[in-house]
Amino acid sequence: MDNLLRRFFLVIVGLACLASLGCVHVPYCLPEIKRVAAVQVPWPSDDVHVFRVDGTEKSTSWQGIGCGHPYRVNQTDELTRLQPSAHKTIASQWTTGVERGWVTVGIVGRGYESTKHIVAVRFYRPGYETIEVKPGEEQKEFDWKPVADLAGQEAAVHCLIGSTGFPYHNHGYRTYSAGPGNHAPAQREALHFCADEYERIAFFVTDNDPDADATRTRLDEKAKSLRALADGKAAN
Repeated sequence: MDNLLRRFFLVIVGLACLASLGCVHVPYCLPEIKRVAAVQVPWPSDDVHVFRVDGTEKSTSWQGIGCGHPYRVNQTDELTRLQPSAHKTIASQWTTGVERGWVTVGIVGRGYESTKHIVAVRFYRPGYETIEVKPGEEQKEFDWKPVADLAGQEAAVHCLIGSTGFPYHNHGYRTYSAGPGNHAPAQREALHFCADEYERIAFFVTDNDPDADATRTRLDEKAKSLRALADGKAAN
């Protein structure tokens, strides 16, 4: 439904621009209704942790004659711990909201800015890759993939809390960040949980590991940063 409304809106903007000799700047609002259907994931032990993800995705892009900046996206996540049913099934997760922003199209350039909302479910198990389920992915086959080393465990915590950044495509960049926990008790609990996991991983770093001291320091700093964020302070 969201994609259909967005396409309809872009067609209207395009038609308006055909009748214009300059730039057309059009603000917009679109209703959002998103759902992750009930999910059942292999549950081999009691160390599986499940979190609902509520994300706010802000994206911008502008391309003009002799200037512009590439497509950029920042997603800020807040987590809420979920409890499975007796059959190890996670109930459907819904979110509603309003996507808002603006679109500019004309002879000298084109661009847009938008803010929309994300819902997903993440499954975390120490020693394995984090699993994320988005709307439409509920019927996929999900397997727990073990990580090879402590660096893999660290990456799994990154993916859980939403604090990674990676190239989105050749001309842009997508970043993830975790929201503060001072106004959201569930997010505060999730931040402390991830801080505990960083400290647990640091405990298993041995002196024989490459760059052991640097690894311990990095993990400890990440744990401290998340605990500060849980209190509403800026994360490093």
